[in-house]
Amino acid sequence: MIRLLFISLLFVSCAGNTTQKANTEIVSYQKQAKGFKSDSLLIGIQNKIKTIFAQSLRLKSDKSLLELNSKLKDYAKINEQNIISYWQAYAQFYTSVYYLTNEDKKKSEEEVDKGIDYLKNIKNKNSEDYALLAMLQGYSTQFKGMKAMFIGPKATKNVKTAIKLDSTNVRAYFVYGNNDFYTPEQYGGGKEAEKYLLKAISMPTQKEKNNILPSWGKEEAYEILIRLYIKKENWDLAEKYFHEGIEEFPDSYSINQLKPKLHMNDYPFKVTVIGKGKPIILIPGLSCSGDVWSQTVDSLKNNYECHILSLAGFSNQKPIDLDKGYLPIIQEKISEYIENEMEEKPIIIGHSLGGFLALSIANSKPNSLKTVVIVDSYPFLSLIFNPNATTKSVIPQANQMKEYMISSSDSLYSSQQRLTLKTMITDSLNIEKALKWSLESDRKTTAQAMFEIMTTDLRNELNNIKVPILVFGSWYGYKDYGVTKESVYANLKNQYSEARNCKIKIADKAKHFIMWDEPDWFINELKIFLKIK
Repeated sequence: MIRLLFISLLFVSCAGNTTQKANTEIVSYQKQAKGFKSDSLLIGIQNKIKTIFAQSLRLKSDKSLLELNSKLKDYAKINEQNIISYWQAYAQFYTSVYYLTNEDKKKSEEEVDKGIDYLKNIKNKNSEDYALLAMLQGYSTQFKGMKAMFIGPKATKNVKTAIKLDSTNVRAYFVYGNNDFYTPEQYGGGKEAEKYLLKAISMPTQKEKNNILPSWGKEEAYEILIRLYIKKENWDLAEKYFHEGIEEFPDSYSINQLKPKLHMNDYPFKVTVIGKGKPIILIPGLSCSGDVWSQTVDSLKNNYECHILSLAGFSNQKPIDLDKGYLPIIQEKISEYIENEMEEKPIIIGHSLGGFLALSIANSKPNSLKTVVIVDSYPFLSLIFNPNATTKSVIPQANQMKEYMISSSDSLYSSQQRLTLKTMITDSLNIEKALKWSLESDRKTTAQAMFEIMTTDLRNELNNIKVPILVFGSWYGYKDYGVTKESVYANLKNQYSEARNCKIKIADKAKHFIMWDEPDWFINELKIFLKIK
């Protein structure tokens, strides 16, 4: 199936800079459309452009798109009508998207600018012209650097003008809603998208059936509306409008591609995807939000598509039923996520509990991963406190800890967590951040997860892991208890001795949250291991 990537790339913000003429001068495309013969190039032109665009993507050739642009240009020379310029601009837009899809930003900018020029040169613009102009200029902002910041106010003016000229124009409402959806919240975005997109899907694609006139906008409005509800995790409404959209547009790639995302609420974790490239899954530790990886993601997002998990029960995430345990359920569902949502084997990076999960997944699904990175986690945690520990012998201690964590008063639990985090994190602001996540976590979930880590031994299963493993270790937080850099290295080497291909790196002065305490060293070692230049 051809991946029509343009739907999500179309609109970042919208713009325009044309002054409206008096209403009596506005050109009616309904009237113009009736003047074309049945053999006109414009018959079915919207579908022609989209079909040629799809073929060009499949064949990886711009030849057909450029030929169509040339035909439209020649046609405009002998038929000086505004509607031809409109379709020239629409065709230029798809040509621009083709080049961007093929990572040629220079050509992409040149082509969309041509489309903008066609629309700017139209005299006596109507609502359709303003809507398309807004869309093209909005798309162009990604190429304009600092100049993009001046386009926003013009965009709002253009879309409002389009609606004022024709309050039944579905494309104007779509562009307005889409523009607001993609505008960051800090710049005032996200407040009106739902209203305008709902308005768009309530309207017909055309006032009168005519395959010379534009009919785009409603299908795209469904796609963005569904994305909006997925973003808000309003799964009922996302599901509702998905089925409604598919009923009206059964062959829509842009809507059908969202079907797997509707089942994201079936996973016991939230996923945030940032970046572009090969996939990486990042799993946080006990009671932590996925935001613990923010600095790491900033260093990886230009080379990798980062899937950042926030696990059930931690940091305000909804807890799961613990009758069948915690870690086995999370492990199974992460494996399902890899199988269902990823087209290639990911790298998996886990901190603490997340590292334990990464090992479990690599062991149970040895062919599903590309590489494993463990940040301060052990195959058998209890062994670092008691060299004679076994999974059976530590059960009483693990049960005692579990009960203590659940039954402690809020104030006692908070003060105990703060003391513990001071041994794990150096920076006071980061301590407060991690404490907040901990206190926002479901205590039964935290206690159950801790019990399972303490009573599970993965050492003898490491031999099943076929991919390279990089292990980061820390010692500095426990130096006052006789722990040394050498002793930690020896412990890690011993516990990972069954791993086929394992490298161990010990931080100099980082505590347990290595990626926070020594970020430059951590990122450098990670990039060396992943062979990032």
